[in-house]
Amino acid sequence: MNCRSFRKRLTELLDINPDSMSVADLILHAEDCPECARELAESRAVLPVLNPSHKAYASSNLKERIMNKVTDLESVEDTRRSKRTPNRLMRFALAAVLALVVIIGGSRFTLRNGSSPAFEALAQAAEAASNLRTIHIKANMRTIEGDNFDLIMPDEGFVPVEMWKVSGDQPKWRVEKPNRLVVMDGRSTIMLMKPGIGGTTGYRFQGSAAGLVGWLVPLLDVESLLTKEQQTARDQGSKVLVVESKDSTGRLKATLTIKAKAQGDFSQSDYLKNTSVICSDNTRIYVFDAATHRLEGMKVYMRTGKGDVLVFEIADVEYDMPVDSALLELNAPEDTSWVKGPDEINAPDNSWMTPKQAAEAMFRAMANEDWGALSAFLGSRAYDPREQKYAGGLKIIHIGEPFKSGLYPGWFVPYEVRLKSGEIRKHNLAIRNDNPKGQWMKDGGF
Repeated sequence: MNCRSFRKRLTELLDINPDSMSVADLILHAEDCPECARELAESRAVLPVLNPSHKAYASSNLKERIMNKVTDLESVEDTRRSKRTPNRLMRFALAAVLALVVIIGGSRFTLRNGSSPAFEALAQAAEAASNLRTIHIKANMRTIEGDNFDLIMPDEGFVPVEMWKVSGDQPKWRVEKPNRLVVMDGRSTIMLMKPGIGGTTGYRFQGSAAGLVGWLVPLLDVESLLTKEQQTARDQGSKVLVVESKDSTGRLKATLTIKAKAQGDFSQSDYLKNTSVICSDNTRIYVFDAATHRLEGMKVYMRTGKGDVLVFEIADVEYDMPVDSALLELNAPEDTSWVKGPDEINAPDNSWMTPKQAAEAMFRAMANEDWGALSAFLGSRAYDPREQKYAGGLKIIHIGEPFKSGLYPGWFVPYEVRLKSGEIRKHNLAIRNDNPKGQWMKDGGF
């Protein structure tokens, strides 16, 4: 969007039924353009002094005539003012006309942080969610099938994601996408995944291992989600926008837009920048039913070098519908290979190593086909014939210097190896030791 387009559509920010998505785009432009931001602020500033002492009744075509006048004023302004020296008198005249449009239309637009309708909407939605029995969400996300649920790939196509939750004394939930599934039955959690080397790999955890599905789990708990959004917006000074408008059926909707900055430390490397929602400059747009305050939709845009890219969208939300109990049972294919951690199989201790030493030791164990040494990094997966066939006998070409990026608690170690098949693998090994014993574990990247 350019400045001319913004000025032509400025009235949408003050109209009675603004288009939520269009308004969000206008706000984003105003935040990046000081001149347009000034015009918007000055337009709003005249509203309080133009409050009529009695209700105004206008003819049906008055607004259209006013809008035509706005266009005429804008044309005069474009021809008279220079690029660097705006005509302030003309801008105040335009703002006055805009204010009259708002007074006639009865706009309900608000934009501010702190104690505001934005946070009132959060509180109301949280209250509405407190008595929910079940929730079922269908969404689409730009990611890779089978990879972790946090991963966002803005250049990839959309992958379906589906989520269920049943509330109660022991809440149960399920999150899945192609080739990856996590189920929590109220007592324990399993994750099933199909790695690139074939077959199904399973992991078991006691209790609710919500971290396996990253930022998606809070969507199943609207109260938690909205409380977190409220606190995050206050702590980080996020931009917050609330707009009320009617849909095609006449139902009143409340649209909450939050613009947030990427979280994490990218001083060493921007490797993780724009690989997840939290590690990106993003805009999150929630749609609530204004009567019930229930979440009905959500879109997430990621700011990239190509502009704002839609990376996540809720397609459908169902509340208090029956959920098939089989969906929330810890069932797995008979041929699932269940992974045990290093501590469960008495693997060698590697906690004394540096990140680079750990990466070197792991690849060296693969090269030497020393599965006992490899179990220190992979647990029981080191003895999986599929892993051994894939990694056994590789040649180490280069191990680089470790680095940190974003919010990842571990390290990334650049590497280049040649597999026995002749394939060259060059990537960053993700390795972490944030467990009670400080054991270095492979977390991804190979």
